[in-house]
Amino acid sequence: MYESALLASGIAAFIAFVFAPRSFEELDRANPTFTLFGVASALRFGNIYFWLNMTSSNPLYLPLRALDFLLVVPISALGVEMLHFHALARVKEVDPNLRRIYLLVFSAIMVTLSALLFVFDIQTVRLIALSTAFPVILIITATYLVVFRDNPLRIARPELVWGSILIFTGYFLYFGGEGFIAGFLRMLDLALSVQIIGLILIGGGGIARRIVSFVGIYSRLNVDTILVDQNQNVTMTTVGHENLSGERALRVANEIVDMHKQEIGQVFETGNKYVVPYCSLESYKPDRLFQIEIVPHRINIKGNPDSIAIVLSDVTVSIEEKEKEQLAELLNEVVKERNRAEFYLDLLTHDMGNLLQGILGGVQLMAEKQKISHEKSPSYQLIMNQLNESIRLIRQVRHIGIESDDMGDSKPLTVRIVLQESLDKVRAMFPDRKITLRIIQAYEPIAANNPVPLEQGLVSLFRYIAHSDETNVKIKVSLDSVDKKSQIKIFTSETGAFDNLASDAFKWSTERSE
Repeated sequence: MYESALLASGIAAFIAFVFAPRSFEELDRANPTFTLFGVASALRFGNIYFWLNMTSSNPLYLPLRALDFLLVVPISALGVEMLHFHALARVKEVDPNLRRIYLLVFSAIMVTLSALLFVFDIQTVRLIALSTAFPVILIITATYLVVFRDNPLRIARPELVWGSILIFTGYFLYFGGEGFIAGFLRMLDLALSVQIIGLILIGGGGIARRIVSFVGIYSRLNVDTILVDQNQNVTMTTVGHENLSGERALRVANEIVDMHKQEIGQVFETGNKYVVPYCSLESYKPDRLFQIEIVPHRINIKGNPDSIAIVLSDVTVSIEEKEKEQLAELLNEVVKERNRAEFYLDLLTHDMGNLLQGILGGVQLMAEKQKISHEKSPSYQLIMNQLNESIRLIRQVRHIGIESDDMGDSKPLTVRIVLQESLDKVRAMFPDRKITLRIIQAYEPIAANNPVPLEQGLVSLFRYIAHSDETNVKIKVSLDSVDKKSQIKIFTSETGAFDNLASDAFKWSTERSE
C-alpha cells in the first residue's frame, strides 16, 4: 500500500541527481539548495512509506513518525531559501530576520510535535500540528508570493519569472497538499499525489530557470541590456546586437559602465534601483535619447545584488511629445500675453489720442475767442507744436504696435534672430570695434527650476534693445589697458537708473574676436 510514497521518493531523488553536478560546476547557491531539497524529500517519502505500512503497535512506528516531523525542518528551510531566491527579494522588502524567525518558530513546532508523539495519542498531535505548523507555512508562502508579485525587480532577471511561478506553485502543493488534504480530509493517497505534482513543479521550475534565455527575453522586449559584476566588468551585453559587431558592442557597453560607475556602486551597496530619466549616448546613437535603469540582477541569499543589469530604453519619442506639450503651453501663454498687450496698447493710444485731441480743440477754441495768433504769442505756438507732436507720437506708437504684430506673423521671432539684431545694433554703436557676444549663465535658480522665464526675458530684453532707444536701457563698455578686449554689460531698469535688483537677473560679457 501507499506505493505513491515510493514514487515521490524516486522523483525527489531524481531532482537531487539532476542538480548535484551543477552544485560543483557553478558557484550558485540555488543548485545545492535543489540538491539537498531532493535528498531530504527522498528520505522523508521513503520514511513515510515505511510507517504508513506499519501498525501503531510496531515499536518503530513512533520513532519513524517523530523522524517524519524532524525531516520537515530542513525541507522547510530549503524550501524557504528557494522562495527567497526566486522572489528576487531585497533586504528592504524581506528582512533576513523574518526567515530566521520563521525557521526558528517552525523548527520549535516540529521538534515539539515529535516529542509529543511519545506523550499524547496520534490524533491529538495531528490536531496540534494543523493548528500551529500549517498556518505558519501559509504565512511564509503568502509573504514571498506577495513580494514576488509586487517586486519591481522581476524585470531585472526575467528568466526567473516562469521558473519562479512553477516553484511557488509546487511549494504550495507540497506543503499545503499535505497539511490540508492529509490533515483535514484524511485522504493520504490524494495528499501523496498532490505532493508528487508539487515535486515535479519544483524540479521543473529549477530546470526552467536554466533553459529560458535572458538575452532572448530582453531582445523581445526591444531594449538593450548590459550585465555587470561586482568588479564593474561587463559580463554580457545586447547593446547594438542588430547593427554592431561584438567587439564594438562591448566597447560601447564599457563606455556606458564608465559613465555610471558611481550609480552602479550605489546599486551594489543599497540594492535599490537607480534611474537616469534621459541622456544621450554619443558613442552609440547620438541622435536618440535613452532612459537608463540600473537594477540588481542576481540576488544572493542575503538580498544583496551579486550582479546588476543596465537596461537602456529609447525614450526619444516620449521626450519629443513632452517637449511639444510644453511648447504648446508656452505658446498659449505667449498668445494670451500678446492679446493682453494689444488690448492695453489700443486702450492707451485711443484714450490718450482722444485726450490730446480734446486739449488741442480746447486750446484752438480759446485762441479764437481771445483772437490769439502764432505771430502774437510764442507760447501759444509752443503749446500747439507740443500737442501736435504728442498726437503724432501716439499715432506712431499705434503704428509700431501694428507693424510689430505683422512682423511677428510673417517672421517668427527666435532667440537667434534677436541675438543677431542686438549684436548688429551694438556693433553699429562702436564701428571701430570688432565685437562678439557671449552669454554667461544667468541666475542659477531661474535656469534650473524654470527655464521658460529666462528665455522669455532674453527675447524681451534683446528685442527691446534692438528696436528702442529709450534711456532706461543702458549699454556700458569698459576697455582694458592694452585695448584688446571689450567688456559689454547690458541691463535694464524701471527707473532709468542702474538698478542692482533688475540687472542681476541678466548678466552678459562680450570679448573681442582676435
